Amino acid sequence: MLITCGSCPARGRACDTCVMKTFLDMPAVTSGPVWEEEDHRVLDMLCSAGLVGDEDAASALLESAPFAGLRAAV
Repeated sequence: MLITCGSCPARGRACDTCVMKTFLDMPAVTSGPVWEEEDHRVLDMLCSAGLVGDEDAASALLESAPFAGLRAAV
C-alpha cells in the first residue's frame, strides 16, 4: 500500500490526526486544493451507488478547475 498526502481522500480534514504524520513527525501538507465535506459526501454517494469502486475512491485526486458559469441550450 502506498500512502501519500496527494492521494489521501481525508487530506485537509484529517491532517491533524494523520497516523503517518504522527509516525514520521511530518508537517501537514496544505498546498493544492483541499477536500471539503461536500466532496467526501459526493464520493461516498457515488461509492454507495456502485458507480465508483472503493480502490478508485481511495486514490481519487481533487483537481481545481475554473467555473465558467451555467449555460443553457436555446
